[in-house]
Amino acid sequence: MKRNSFILLLLVGSLVSCIGWNECKEREISRSYIYKFYSVDSIIASVDEDKICLRCKKGYEEFSAKQNAIIYDSLCRTYNDMSYNKNVLNCDFVAYEHIYYNMPIDSILVTSSIDFDLCHPAGTSLNDVCWLVGQSPMPFFENNYQSFDYEGNSNRLSDLFKSFMVTSCYDYRIYPIDACVKEIDRKDLRLMWDACRAVYLHFPSNPEFDLHTVCVSLLASGKSYHLCDSMVYP
Repeated sequence: MKRNSFILLLLVGSLVSCIGWNECKEREISRSYIYKFYSVDSIIASVDEDKICLRCKKGYEEFSAKQNAIIYDSLCRTYNDMSYNKNVLNCDFVAYEHIYYNMPIDSILVTSSIDFDLCHPAGTSLNDVCWLVGQSPMPFFENNYQSFDYEGNSNRLSDLFKSFMVTSCYDYRIYPIDACVKEIDRKDLRLMWDACRAVYLHFPSNPEFDLHTVCVSLLASGKSYHLCDSMVYP
């Protein structure tokens, strides 16, 4: 019963947060699940209460079947996303568009400007005490577009992930990332999140001091991206 309730809440939450009052155009067949790629330069970090939220900022270069089509096709081939061939909603509302980044994320490093605790002085890795929740379509592609069984695996998901699934615009078909940053598979980082949905970083235990500038450093195709914001702990 609990699993059924969780799935129902997940679907309702996703529909409410994704669709809102936006109307969609006719359905169309899409060769690839990924509708569009954004430049990885669009990633920004912001603090949402006790979480670090990674999402995209619009206005950067795009790659799609209608814009920079050659690069778009090459990226779809790279990620083995060439035979989806299913109906998709063609919506103006961006959350439906399955947008990912044009370069794979190779690594992620979380640090703080001051001592987090006695074992984590300022500037050292917090990957072992930071939890990440998001989704990756890589297993979805590798399993011939077979959806993840959220109902059957609900007991394996953290409460943190479940709360994000209900309140955020997540895709119930693709696979969860729900682990300590240190334990995340590099393969899942390649397409770590939909650019129009957020990835959340959370510290299960509070640091010993109040104000931290937390930085998330991403490495993508040899280029580093440093995303920082201030967090205040009670």
